[in-house]
Amino acid sequence: MSTVHAFTPDGEPAPLAPYNTVCTYGDLVFLGGHLPLGPDGELLSHLSPGEQTTNTMEHLRVSLESANSDFDHLLKVTIYATSLDDFAEINKAYAEFFTGHLPARATIQAGRLIGGVALEIEAVAARRTD
Repeated sequence: MSTVHAFTPDGEPAPLAPYNTVCTYGDLVFLGGHLPLGPDGELLSHLSPGEQTTNTMEHLRVSLESANSDFDHLLKVTIYATSLDDFAEINKAYAEFFTGHLPARATIQAGRLIGGVALEIEAVAARRTD
């Protein structure tokens, strides 16, 4: 029987609330809401939505790799954005992380996100079998 393993990857900023950024169960990887954060955990709300997307996707990459997964094994992504007016800019930065496989995705306009950031991204992935 599988057990839940919850953690925040080494070297990543600690979450801003009581949660772990990664939970695994069997071959599934659940990534909690990832935010645009600097190395010391500071919120990067001063960056453009595209730059915030790039930063957040880099944190997702680290989380996926720490759970033996990667962008090719993403199953579902949810992006919470404070303004759908930023949709094209977010999409452009997001697309840079994929070369083939694209996961299922939803983009939702959120009223407000912590620290005034433009977006938060959560995801579900499968572990690599190699």
